[in-house]
Amino acid sequence: MVNRVKTGWDFALFMRLSDQTYPALIDLSKEMRKLNIPLYTYVLVGTPRNTEILKQIGWEPTTTINNVVNYVEKLNGIVDGVIATCAGDYQGDLEVLKALNNKFRKR
Repeated sequence: MVNRVKTGWDFALFMRLSDQTYPALIDLSKEMRKLNIPLYTYVLVGTPRNTEILKQIGWEPTTTINNVVNYVEKLNGIVDGVIATCAGDYQGDLEVLKALNNKFRKR
């Protein structure tokens, strides 16, 4: 990915973040910092309402709705931002946005 980013990308997006891919995110973050290129990550949030959709698309959630704030907190300083979604659970998206806004929004 680093070589592709060097071709003139404005930012990089890390997909399929999990506990297993977290070390790769750390390594990529170090490289992106050297290149002064912003790095964002996709955070797929599992909820009781989107279990079937996640099975259909074949992706494991990054974290659960109950742990999303703690998970995103550990990404502070590693990425420049997160794209959090509950994939098919609109109510969950609202809950996640509210929780993240309450924790991280600068007032």
